[in-house]
Amino acid sequence: MGIIHNNAIALLKAKKKGTSFKKVLLIGRQQLFISSKKMKLLSEQFSINTSNFSYEYGGYSEEFFKYFLDAEIVDSLDYDDFEGSNIIHDLNFPISTEYYESYDVVIDGGTLEHVFNFPIAIGNCMNFVKKNGSLFVFNMANNHMGHGFYQFSPELFFRLFESNGFITKDIILDVHNYSGAELGPTGKCYSVTDPKEYGGRISLVSKKPVMIMAHGVRKEIIEILSSYPIQSDYEADTGSTFLDRSRVLENNNNFNIKDFAKNLIDLLPRNLKEHIYGLYQLKNNSIKNKKFFTKWK
Repeated sequence: MGIIHNNAIALLKAKKKGTSFKKVLLIGRQQLFISSKKMKLLSEQFSINTSNFSYEYGGYSEEFFKYFLDAEIVDSLDYDDFEGSNIIHDLNFPISTEYYESYDVVIDGGTLEHVFNFPIAIGNCMNFVKKNGSLFVFNMANNHMGHGFYQFSPELFFRLFESNGFITKDIILDVHNYSGAELGPTGKCYSVTDPKEYGGRISLVSKKPVMIMAHGVRKEIIEILSSYPIQSDYEADTGSTFLDRSRVLENNNNFNIKDFAKNLIDLLPRNLKEHIYGLYQLKNNSIKNKKFFTKWK
């Protein structure tokens, strides 16, 4: 569990836009995996004087939050005190209501994927957040099978936020070179289109590992998970099957061939038709699809 360069950028951008980090809760005591070179880049990009700031790569991150984000209180929660967290709780079980609405910012830097009872765990995280406070979730998406119990999709957080009194500020995909996101150069980041706004599924088939960074702001205090979200294309009754040619061609505007060419494809043997549609799906579901993914600035 740790904060890497792009996580720090997401947090600092949020602060620049007005997010208060006065009282912060870390889900798992977060380490700081930012090289001195990248730390210098952060200080220059966000005009932060680091002359009196010292840190250890891989050390705990509390001083970073206080120095870079003006945090006054930085608590951390874990199921055990082996890393020195000051709140001990197993996220598989509901937290006490005494902790509800206690923090301006709650940050998960890689814990939720390891908690089996995910609905209870994410519900706990949302309940910690004050009205107008923020929840940041930095977890694994594509090509991290076996790292934890789960890999997460953008649709999950879009629907979780909207159905529980939060608004979605950012859903970002961080495409990095290695399984260890802290290794190598800073990953390229892409904002994700809300599948509900697009009117269909937003899928990604990626060659490289991908992390998801989600930021939601709590605008209304309502009972968390009093009902369960529905995937948007099922809610709209627009789901499609793998070989539903008409929907593949209708819903994906990048498939720019003329009507007569579509009819020609239908004359091909079934296995060849499937191959053509399969290749199109791979192209459509790549990070290069600008209807799905746009470069994060």
